[in-house]
Amino acid sequence: MLETGDGDMLLPVAGEDPEEELLSQERATCVLKAIDALPARLRTVVRGYFFEERTVGELARELGVTQSRVSQLRSEAIELLRDGVNAQLDPSRVTPLRRSSGRVSRRQASYRATMARQGTPVLIPQVAG
Repeated sequence: MLETGDGDMLLPVAGEDPEEELLSQERATCVLKAIDALPARLRTVVRGYFFEERTVGELARELGVTQSRVSQLRSEAIELLRDGVNAQLDPSRVTPLRRSSGRVSRRQASYRATMARQGTPVLIPQVAG
């Protein structure tokens, strides 16, 4: 079982074979680490929208931005998460960095560096003896 960081537990799907369950847990761990590595505003949008089922309007009011900006932040967060997870599980699928200057590019580079420092999650199955 994995914790989302908010006390919620992610449970393995019944009927999976042990190897598939282990891979599923590894992917879930990687996604949770990727979310935790997001910049604060992007993390707020992802957690609020996807885990707390809050509306774009609620998030916009909390962050003091327009609903359109929340949608932009959500898109940016999803792109970063995709690359963060791919960097850990399938580096060949990571998209190239954008231009070398600009706020989004700096956030992207910083996020990738954070994910690289975290390393690939390794789950070792316990073998009954």
